[in-house]
Amino acid sequence: MPLRGVVVMLACAPFLAQVFTSASDCGWRRYQCTSGQCIAAQYLCDGEKECADGSDESEAACGRTPTTQLPVGNVVTVKVRRGNEHEDVNFHICSSAACSSLSLAGHSPKKSLRYIAYVKNNAQGDHGQKHHETFQKDPNGWTSFPEGELVFEVQHRPNELAVWLAGHPDKAAVVPVQEPSDKLLVKHNYWSVSMPVEFIGNKAACSDTEFRCLDGDCIDSVRRCDGQKHCGDNSDEDVKLCDGAPSTVLPKGNVVTVGVYRKQFHGDVEFHLCTSSDCSVLRVAGNDAASNLAYTAIVKANARGGNGTNYAQTFEKDAVSWRWFPEGEVEFEAQHRPSELAVWLRGHPDKAAAVPVEEKKYMLLRVLPRHRRTDMPVTFEGNAPACGDSQFRCGDGECVAAALRCDGRRDCVDGSDEDDILAMCQWVAAPASTNCTFRHYQCTSGQCIDSDLRCDGRKQCDDGSDESDSACGRPTTTQLLVGNVVTVKVQKKKVQGNVRINLCSSTACSGLSIGGSSANKSLAYVAYVRSNERGDFGRKHHQMFENDFKGWTSFPEGELVFEVQHRPNELAVWLAGHPDKAAVVPVQEPSDKLLVTPYLRSYVMPVEFIGNKAECSDTEFRCLDGDCIDSVRRCDGHKHCGDNSDEDVKLCDGAIVGCGRGGPGPATLVQNGNKTSIESVPWHAGIFVEANGRLQNVCGGSLVSPCIVVTECASEEEPGHDRNMLSGFKLSNQKPLFNQPA
Repeated sequence: MPLRGVVVMLACAPFLAQVFTSASDCGWRRYQCTSGQCIAAQYLCDGEKECADGSDESEAACGRTPTTQLPVGNVVTVKVRRGNEHEDVNFHICSSAACSSLSLAGHSPKKSLRYIAYVKNNAQGDHGQKHHETFQKDPNGWTSFPEGELVFEVQHRPNELAVWLAGHPDKAAVVPVQEPSDKLLVKHNYWSVSMPVEFIGNKAACSDTEFRCLDGDCIDSVRRCDGQKHCGDNSDEDVKLCDGAPSTVLPKGNVVTVGVYRKQFHGDVEFHLCTSSDCSVLRVAGNDAASNLAYTAIVKANARGGNGTNYAQTFEKDAVSWRWFPEGEVEFEAQHRPSELAVWLRGHPDKAAAVPVEEKKYMLLRVLPRHRRTDMPVTFEGNAPACGDSQFRCGDGECVAAALRCDGRRDCVDGSDEDDILAMCQWVAAPASTNCTFRHYQCTSGQCIDSDLRCDGRKQCDDGSDESDSACGRPTTTQLLVGNVVTVKVQKKKVQGNVRINLCSSTACSGLSIGGSSANKSLAYVAYVRSNERGDFGRKHHQMFENDFKGWTSFPEGELVFEVQHRPNELAVWLAGHPDKAAVVPVQEPSDKLLVTPYLRSYVMPVEFIGNKAECSDTEFRCLDGDCIDSVRRCDGHKHCGDNSDEDVKLCDGAIVGCGRGGPGPATLVQNGNKTSIESVPWHAGIFVEANGRLQNVCGGSLVSPCIVVTECASEEEPGHDRNMLSGFKLSNQKPLFNQPA
């Protein structure tokens, strides 16, 4: 029997020869050259010869690469049967000399792809330059592709290659393409075992209102998942895609808050309340000024919500009185009433749309777009029994007395009864008389409008007085250059709601609507981008409520002091003295106008800007007037800031050097060789000496009682010892109590 895997040592040369083995010994993810040499399988057909005999780049080895022509504008369905040994799936769009590539590794739960994009690859799609990569921001948010069949759709857009999982064109991975390129190659990382690839339906792309079947045919997107097969390959009724619609069980009597993030091409929002065999449907298109819904009610639809009978339709009698839902977030509430499904805009239960339903105790509520070309993000919250007629339903489903809503105090555990951040209180109905409520603005004509609509860049008063110079006056603004920090003092009333801080260019703003703070001074806020020049009608970017509503409280009446920094491409705001608790929002540069207003503008909110200067260094404390001092001088019992803000009682908490009281600080603290915060080790004490008018840290120690600190500092009062390993100091006079020699 011949020996296998033997290392051959040449006696005449001081080097180790290459190892040659039979095919059975090349192993997993290895390729065997014609000569028997083994190389890593990812080097096969990469445009560079790794086999000594060049067989890894031969026509026999590489001519089997799955390839198809993909002209600009076309889309092709690509089915692959992937094994774990193949690893990533690679898509290359190539000219005769170069390729652009996407290397796909997995996807997130929402079907966004995890990938790396490469440009300037060689004609085999290798040895290129990384253009960008995405890991869905959080590496824990995705999984590797499973073994088995994967179905992708690939589009050659002008100067771009786009790839997505079938049925999810809004979750495409993209890479720039150097035209002309029209050859699509589909490969896998490791070629030791071939990966079957099939190309289907290489045709022109469908329109935004059409769904693309896997065979390339286009059908009206409203026919997708309607319970009948319209695609020749039946892909419009694929179980995995159709059963993936967002849903929740809605027991009889329960109400659930439904948030949708709608795009214009989604069209109407549909609510299906279903048994196993049929559904009742509310197809909601928009609303009028009074928040009545424009809708169609459908009964006796099939289990997919299709092919039903129109039961009722309302567009408020004419098409002029209502408008389509805008793009972005829309919040509804849906209730399973006895023999009825009712849906209304959140906060308007008296404006419900309704449709009869079959009498069942438990039914499934599905929410999806009318045009199902792409998914529509949907959230369900607070699925709980309905509240009484004299009660208000909180966001988490809790019920409180209706009279407590918008009274300036938080009665819901989640704070939603006073939730200016979510704009709940703006829906308080305006009275017909000329005596407007405190949450409304009275136009010159006597008309009442929601006060947050005053000075928002759009005329809501019939006479336009809400946007007049007398109503809006001079806005509270200051110029804030990149790198600068300014202190902002406001005198806030409860009736004004949130404090809104915007950074604007001549045409648009990014802003923070700040409602309160947590016990550790983190801010509760909503961040907006792409607002108009008055800071209104923007798109929500993100929001922060300290993870739960219980962790923060609304701002009290009176003075609030913020510090605001214009960072490169970012606006940051924090409560004075807490720069590590900043709220942030992206900024489109150039922007330099800082605008501060209340959320509800019935009353003027006094605003003062102080100390608009460059930021201080990491080892300095910023006085409210903008001056910088050594951070060890803050709260040391001496005033070093011109405005005395370094000894502010609220910040220092009465810090005077004495028994059980803090000394100089806060300053940078090091624990186990790493920088840490003062709050993380409150038993740690710093020992300072004053020299030449400056405080210098000489060492640290640990508090063993409210008045005693134990330290390793050397004591000058104990001559004859090079070092004292243990010393005790009384904080009230900082005199040694005892010394233990080294």
